[in-house]
Amino acid sequence: MIWIELSDNGYSPTCQAGLRLSRSGYSEAGITPVDQGVPQGSVLGPLLFAAYMSPISRIIDHHGIRQQHYADDTSLYVEVDDPHNFPPPNLISCSNHLSAWCLSNHMMINPHKPEAILFGSSAMLKKFDLTKSIHLAGVDVPLQPTVKILGVTLDSTLSYDPQISYISQSVNFHTRALRHIRHMLPLNFASTLSCSVVASRLDYCNSILVNTSPHNILRLQRLQNKLARVVSEVGPRTDSLPLLSKLHWLPIRDRITFKCACLTHRSLQDDAPAYLHSTLTPYVPNRALRSSDSGLLTSPNLSGRLSIASRSFAVAAPQIWNELSIQTRLSSSYDSFRRALKTELMAATLQT
Repeated sequence: MIWIELSDNGYSPTCQAGLRLSRSGYSEAGITPVDQGVPQGSVLGPLLFAAYMSPISRIIDHHGIRQQHYADDTSLYVEVDDPHNFPPPNLISCSNHLSAWCLSNHMMINPHKPEAILFGSSAMLKKFDLTKSIHLAGVDVPLQPTVKILGVTLDSTLSYDPQISYISQSVNFHTRALRHIRHMLPLNFASTLSCSVVASRLDYCNSILVNTSPHNILRLQRLQNKLARVVSEVGPRTDSLPLLSKLHWLPIRDRITFKCACLTHRSLQDDAPAYLHSTLTPYVPNRALRSSDSGLLTSPNLSGRLSIASRSFAVAAPQIWNELSIQTRLSSSYDSFRRALKTELMAATLQT
């Protein structure tokens, strides 16, 4: 699978209009009329930009390419099975079509923003020439070993090792900073500060780490253990499990399970994106059974698939959901589900 991202103002207007300002404020020229685009930072800017760019979705669909959009980030991804058919012709024709549309609508694709990466297993990647460039909109875009989208670093084999390294660097930096001022803070404030500043980095997009390697889980768990010892003001060799229980912190693996289960609950309640909801299928037995009303999900068949398939939401979500107690699955509201889920996971952690 090849992924193309046009991000961070990848679409640049050919001209800009707005208020003319000087260092001392408004210039003598006064207000310049805006006949194209909107001033940067305006309230209506994001809404008008999304409406203005909406036709590109139909252009991309016309070429049979899947897409994702977030604010001004546009990502295209297409499956590639044949190394001799790389880069795919439909991707090249789609990029040319997008470039022509932008030019005809007073915009242009910023040649310095597009990124490309080829995802696959190590054996599959060896069949492709990774030194090749993809010619998009008149620019040669080389294949990258990693790309960063929405703050998450993706590598070619989706091992997430670079992402874990980035998290480790960030968490260690803030943990050291917290250690310097810990003696001046009460325990409750230190715990709140550590959760908002440090632990939030461990939780950001952690649902993608479902069924990741034990080595990555261990790396993140060491970071959380270190943070718990700093907040509790104990030595570096103190057992971390009682500290986590006292602070009411779930271990890393359970935090990942918690996030995925919450996404599953919201998807079942139609409170999540449609592409997540479409991957879940309620379990319906062939005949009337007691499990018919237990809120179970159908687990996809993984026979013949790569092991990385077990980390997808369509596979991991039903597995995690079906392992929860029936009382937790049938919670009446999202808030009550979160409380019951954390209680269940914390009890399981203490038993081990």
